Amino acid sequence: MLIIPLLMLAAQGSPAPPPPHVASPSRVVSFALDHPCPLQDAKFGQGLAHLDMDGDGFQDLAVGAPGEGKAYVFFGRANSTARRPFRAVYRTFSPVGPRACGDPSNASYLGQDMVGGQLDTDTNDELVVGAPGTSIGGLRWSGSVCIYGARGIGSTPVTLVSPIVEAGRFGESVTIGDFDGDGQMDLAVSAPKSLVSGVESGRVFVYPGGPIYPTGPVIEIPNPNPVSHGNFGQHLAVADTNFDGIDDLVISAVGNTNAAGGRVAGQVFVFPGPLQPTQFLVIEDPNPIPSDLPAPRFGMHIDARDHFVAIGAPRKDHGGLHDPGMGFVQAGPSFPITTMHVNPNLLPSDYMGFRCLIGDFISDDALDFGFLTLRSRELLIWDGANLNNLTVPDVIITSKPGSADHWGNGSLVARLVPGAREQVILGDPSFDNPGISPANNDAGRVVLYFLP
Repeated sequence: MLIIPLLMLAAQGSPAPPPPHVASPSRVVSFALDHPCPLQDAKFGQGLAHLDMDGDGFQDLAVGAPGEGKAYVFFGRANSTARRPFRAVYRTFSPVGPRACGDPSNASYLGQDMVGGQLDTDTNDELVVGAPGTSIGGLRWSGSVCIYGARGIGSTPVTLVSPIVEAGRFGESVTIGDFDGDGQMDLAVSAPKSLVSGVESGRVFVYPGGPIYPTGPVIEIPNPNPVSHGNFGQHLAVADTNFDGIDDLVISAVGNTNAAGGRVAGQVFVFPGPLQPTQFLVIEDPNPIPSDLPAPRFGMHIDARDHFVAIGAPRKDHGGLHDPGMGFVQAGPSFPITTMHVNPNLLPSDYMGFRCLIGDFISDDALDFGFLTLRSRELLIWDGANLNNLTVPDVIITSKPGSADHWGNGSLVARLVPGAREQVILGDPSFDNPGISPANNDAGRVVLYFLP
């Protein structure tokens, strides 16, 4: 496997790289979307998705508030701008259907993760929302998934309950892709705490054609390396990594033992389409360090697009420091090439790679790669057209004043403003809204960043 570590490039005496195209706070237009009816511990912004739910041709933004068990959809507007991306109208959804803002809800943790896409025969996108805290038969954290919009906006959701009778957190991560190449979108749902070979290791369930108009039986994918607390299904992503026109399913297992024997080191699995539970590629930490304890958490978050997979390892040690974190970019179809990204301003416990993003942020028709840092609260973006220069990121986005310690816990790339660059959308679920009490309220918010 070819590794391109940034410190190795610097040590080879290469010429000094050009300065990064730093996007300063004054040049980045940011739009803060606050909780419409802020509540204590709502954690608004934990889950994010974009979709055209009302079929008007404009992208809408869905925001999960799992602390109150609700999802909010903000509808895109014609002639939207960076400062006015949404119409004044929004809708609120709960496990039983629409709800007015502020209505009580159950402890389903609905809104932990979400995705938008076409799962039926009308022109509107459906919103799929994970609710991993749902109790089934009195067993908390069994989990469920709610699908909204399938029978007209405002309807009772189509609900999938966990197919397993255990506290597996079914609905922890959800994604949509055409994994069998039949032209219909399929739904993948993770249950990272489910049992495999008697240990809490994790499984993923794939619904061909989706649950509304299924085209085949449910496909169950168990953790190929079933270790205790493997968390297979921590995050799901979709991309056609082998260029065959069929979507591939990418699954992280942040707690798996890696090939080098590192416990809780983490692995990432790529299941090429047409999907078979026993056919997969494994992406390992390309730079395993035996002393890297309590383990690098390789695969803590992933993103995928085209043939690229971005992988965060927020607890990797580096430069003699503990937990500054790293990000990796792998290229399909066989993933032989790795670029290794490190914050040039190393900080201990910065947890870079806590979240990963792939998008054309620099607007040069090449995909770029972003990695969030948890402590310094920055998004570091490397230009995909210039990956020979890895010593410094090309763009740095700093957090908005008042951002909390989990700024970016929800992350999304979308083009909400037609004709503009792809926008970076970051949830800030631990944000303390100054308008409500107590002071430490975790009401949450979402911030949209528009690069110049």
